[in-house]
Amino acid sequence: MNYNRRRGMGDDGSDQQIPAVTNDPNESVLLKQYRALSVQVSSMAGANKARTDIINDQQARMNQGIGAVRDGKSLNSNFKSALPDYMVPGNLGDVNRVIWPFWFTLPAPELTAAVGGVQVQGTSTFTVTQEAAFVMTSMSKAVFSKVALPVPHYTYIDADQAGATGKTPGLSCVFSDVQSGRFFMSPPMNLDHIGYSRFPTELPPMLLLPNSTMRMQYFNSDPNNTYVPFITFFGYRCRIEDAEMLLSLVRR
Repeated sequence: MNYNRRRGMGDDGSDQQIPAVTNDPNESVLLKQYRALSVQVSSMAGANKARTDIINDQQARMNQGIGAVRDGKSLNSNFKSALPDYMVPGNLGDVNRVIWPFWFTLPAPELTAAVGGVQVQGTSTFTVTQEAAFVMTSMSKAVFSKVALPVPHYTYIDADQAGATGKTPGLSCVFSDVQSGRFFMSPPMNLDHIGYSRFPTELPPMLLLPNSTMRMQYFNSDPNNTYVPFITFFGYRCRIEDAEMLLSLVRR
């Protein structure tokens, strides 16, 4: 077989002579076979390189503690291995095992000033929807006072203000479960003792089942102020089968 002076690059990076086409029919057949084998070898080399890259990538992930993603649990594990705690999302996994932050804000009744020493009462409720249970972990307040002059309006009572300006004298509340009638406070708690948005009051974790209805009763015994209180309960929604797991994760 004759060779011309053309040179090519071999699979190993070395120079390689390319057989020249001649009029010999036998050489023509051999040349076709050679070229076919060259294409096959090049294809195998490419596939081998792709497999090598995959293996190297898997090795690098293993060195970092990151495994293959097969489900929500493995994805969560990978995030915990690669990210700091404050960046790991908390809603990964099967939909039946999702836990997410939630809060309920109770509608606010207007509590007019007490007349003749008779305190004014008001009630508001919230119901935990069928979707999931609610684990209550903290609560906060926001109270507005009604000002009559010069034009009737409401002003926020800022608990950060010193002295009487940031107080709600005569305003108290009691929290209870409608279904069982169980009270969680006795006697009623002064709203000045409940934390506000910057410093919520921490509660022992309380599990409220789906369809539970909770009631807040307010009492105003102050003869000078009309109040509009808002109470917000913070916590987590979770499937009832995951409640035990969530309660075990709540840290004080």
